[in-house]
Amino acid sequence: QKIDNLLKKIKEDAKLQRQSEIKVLQAQINPHFLYNTLDALNWKALQHQDAEMTTLIRSLCDFYRISLSNGDEFIPIKDEIKHVECYLKIQSIRFKNQFTYDLEVEPHLLSMYCLKILLQPLIENAITHGLRPLDHPGEIHIRIFTQENNIIMTVEDNGVGMSDQMLDEVNNGLSNQALHKYGLYNINQRIRLTYGETYGIHIQSQLNSGTKVTVTIPQIKVEM
Repeated sequence: QKIDNLLKKIKEDAKLQRQSEIKVLQAQINPHFLYNTLDALNWKALQHQDAEMTTLIRSLCDFYRISLSNGDEFIPIKDEIKHVECYLKIQSIRFKNQFTYDLEVEPHLLSMYCLKILLQPLIENAITHGLRPLDHPGEIHIRIFTQENNIIMTVEDNGVGMSDQMLDEVNNGLSNQALHKYGLYNINQRIRLTYGETYGIHIQSQLNSGTKVTVTIPQIKVEM
């Protein structure tokens, strides 16, 4: 019982430490200054009839607005999707003709809540490590659906994939901070500290065939 209580305290302390770190980072960003500057840039772009620049600025503004979310740790899935769409718009302009994407979500999940910024780092990995090394355009498929009582989020690409050895190394990194890869450790730990050890990330990949990352979280209808 003492060991169990100690483990619970360690997890609670780790969660509090991470929340404190996030608040420090958020305090370093002045959202009013950011939004006002982006708004000024947007008007300049409109004056020059630069539609692409306008899209970039608006997407960046929404991206940071959702990232901050007034300090909230949980957001509706509809906002998580908006966050992802803003990121993908920016990257689509940055890396022209290098990839296409599609997103499917079960409508009833839009009002469910989740930890924010779960999908964007996974999509960033897919672009950076999966698709950019290709010599032809790649694809990203994002799915959010229910399975039993859980919410399943998948990010799948048809990029260069990973060898069995690399896949083992990445999977080991999900639970071992010393081996963490591509920021996956932090996402997995956030999920497990919040929802429990039965939830987290699962990775499948084949060399030259692509990679699929699956996130499993519980269904939550209201903000925690």
